[in-house]
Amino acid sequence: MKKGIIFDWSGVITQNLESIYCLAMTVLAQFGVDKISLAEFRREWEQPYMLFYNKYVPDLTIGEEKKAFAQALKKCPRSQPYPGMNEFLRKLKKTGADLLILSSELPDYIPEEMEALQIENVFSKIYFDVHDKEKVIRSIVAERELDPNKSYFIGDTTHEIEAGRAAGLKTIGTLWGIHSREKLETVKPDFIAADLVELEKYLLER
Repeated sequence: MKKGIIFDWSGVITQNLESIYCLAMTVLAQFGVDKISLAEFRREWEQPYMLFYNKYVPDLTIGEEKKAFAQALKKCPRSQPYPGMNEFLRKLKKTGADLLILSSELPDYIPEEMEALQIENVFSKIYFDVHDKEKVIRSIVAERELDPNKSYFIGDTTHEIEAGRAAGLKTIGTLWGIHSREKLETVKPDFIAADLVELEKYLLER
């Protein structure tokens, strides 16, 4: 068994708060919901993401959300790469860890963003369009033959921390995504990284 590091994409590899807030508000607006504040959005955001949307549109289906989301993508800014991410990932790759992506993002966008970051060859495998990460992550651990005692799931929301822990992995929260430190602390990740310097130091020392 080997060491693995599983990354969420938005809010970890990229800075996504402006983008995801715009996308969520644009989706809700299509169903007649008034815009909420950024602070409320950060408090109320949940994953799987339909838990969030159904708070405001109880009868909304995932199919309807996907159609609305596709329209929202045409109107909102894209996530931006976190500064220094290219160099950080290449350092991790040299340690021999199995680097993976587990994301709810659609497959149309991550490859394009990877090309912009020049990290196309860094990850062993990418798992796209995953609604409930907790249901998928255990199968990834088995498929990739990861040692849970040496492996990590890195995300910016409480759902990712809970999903990683459910699979027996160590968990790391990041503060350049959706949830605040206070929100992440409610699910007790093994570590919370305020920036990439802290994340790099923590991972390379282990």
